[in-house]
Amino acid sequence: MSYLSSSPDLNSLVSILTKYPRRGVLLFKLLEDIGRSFSPFNKGDSELIITYVSALIHCNYCYNGHQAKSVVLGINDVII
Repeated sequence: MSYLSSSPDLNSLVSILTKYPRRGVLLFKLLEDIGRSFSPFNKGDSELIITYVSALIHCNYCYNGHQAKSVVLGINDVII
């Protein structure tokens, strides 16, 4: 069951978080907590996976950001 109303205006994560900013804060806090506490992967491996998924969905903005963070976390940029 959905907790958010259905609307053609709410067709992206950005539009949903704009309309419901408190839910966005809770969502990002949850993602942050999960990433820190429950992941069997280290931070670099997690970023590498996120980079790969960003490439699969053709989100250049996400890919570029996560690719840069992967390199900072020690992932060889040749792998990416």
